[in-house]
Amino acid sequence: MATDPQGNLLDPTTDMAVLERFKGLWRLDRRIFDQRNNQSGVFQGEASLTASSNGLDYLEKGLLSFGSAPPMQSVRSYEWRGIDRERIAVHFHDGRYFHTFCACKAQERAEHFCDPDRYVVDYEFLSPGYWTQAWNVTGPRKNYRMISEFRR
Repeated sequence: MATDPQGNLLDPTTDMAVLERFKGLWRLDRRIFDQRNNQSGVFQGEASLTASSNGLDYLEKGLLSFGSAPPMQSVRSYEWRGIDRERIAVHFHDGRYFHTFCACKAQERAEHFCDPDRYVVDYEFLSPGYWTQAWNVTGPRKNYRMISEFRR
């Protein structure tokens, strides 16, 4: 059976109970701070989490404005899989593992290492209709912070 980097079993069956609170449409506002290039940007759009055979399909789309570049449409997708009643494994849409977080805590940290880059995310679950992700990404060619707010 597959495990995440911390050795937790990634059960191929999906526990939908942990996913239910995220299901549906969320307004998404994101601020991006690129410390390496001294630029900032914003993303405004929506995140939709819909039931799938693996758990939830996460799809975000909206308008990205970054630095002096003209605004552009942006789309990103993941698969969320309930491991048990508390933990969610996030996978890239092609099925590769990304990270796991516990949705039972008010705050949770997860990490992903993609040599040579390191991705660290801090989740905060502040109310049933509001949660945040704060990413810090570092590597030889990356140094940025990205803060996303999700609201019903």
